[in-house]
Amino acid sequence: MEKPRSLITKTVEKISHIDIANQLKNPDLLTLQFEQEFAFALEKEIPKSESEINVIDFTNKYMDEKAKKYINETFSIESKNVHKIPHKILIQIAKGAGALYIPAMHHVFYSEALPQPLFIHSVNHEILHAKSYNLFQSIKSIKNESLRDIQIFRGGVSFVSRDGKFVYLENLNEAITETIAKEATEDFYKKTGLDKKLDNLVSFQNTYYNINSKPLLNRVEILTFQKMGEGEMPFPVGFSYEGHRRFLQMLISDIFEKNKNNFSNLEEVKEIFFESYFTGKLLKLQRMIDQTYGNGTFKNLTKIDRNKHGVQNNTDKIAQKLNAYILELKERNINK
Repeated sequence: MEKPRSLITKTVEKISHIDIANQLKNPDLLTLQFEQEFAFALEKEIPKSESEINVIDFTNKYMDEKAKKYINETFSIESKNVHKIPHKILIQIAKGAGALYIPAMHHVFYSEALPQPLFIHSVNHEILHAKSYNLFQSIKSIKNESLRDIQIFRGGVSFVSRDGKFVYLENLNEAITETIAKEATEDFYKKTGLDKKLDNLVSFQNTYYNINSKPLLNRVEILTFQKMGEGEMPFPVGFSYEGHRRFLQMLISDIFEKNKNNFSNLEEVKEIFFESYFTGKLLKLQRMIDQTYGNGTFKNLTKIDRNKHGVQNNTDKIAQKLNAYILELKERNINK
């Protein structure tokens, strides 16, 4: 099986970047660069609690077990690689998110403001990105063309153009990441008894909402409850990327319905998405989609799920387009 991390250089330039390759094979060599680039955040780092360290260690081992079903080795994300920082600092680098994985540096930042359930789930999600297939390329530095920058080239099922300008299938990748992270969080809840506490809270809230003729909460989408202040009714906080997970689940379900002669259950279809996510091998996934809906369908997905690299995009809008396209695919009777 392929290693989850390696280096791609632009072969057309016929240049060997041994120093960059060594850095990627040995992430510790990037420590100085990381400390310099993120000094403004690291100098404000807050000590983690023992329970937070335990969660990080648990997640690292849990995701290793998940990944090793598909690959031989993973990269360990230890608690020293996970940094708790003030929320006002995090939003400067994470664009409003509660946590962020830095691929080339192999580190995670998270906000001190995250309550325990959100911290648990954010750690699950970001460490999972580290366990997925990671491939890097070296490109000319934007700041100085005589230098080279390390850039993510493949992350899970997503990939970046060779000129570094566009990223494809990033939303599908987030859908897969959040689907697996959600399963991990739910397993953690069951092991700690938090699931029963959440059941009771949802039941109480639904009784309240029902009295007031409001929509009932969907238990499987609820991550936790939060209070805005003393005496306030707790409000539900759902799992992330709901629209993304919806189009992924719709795609998996429809592929199964159209290929019952090839698959025994939904899990077998889902496994092909997961396998591509951890190994970086997209051919089996592409063939399954094209054989179900017709040649060129996978390519159409990459056209819809296309963003400018490094630019904050409206991911919800792209998720809506993907949902609409998959609804269109469902109406087709092509099954070659």
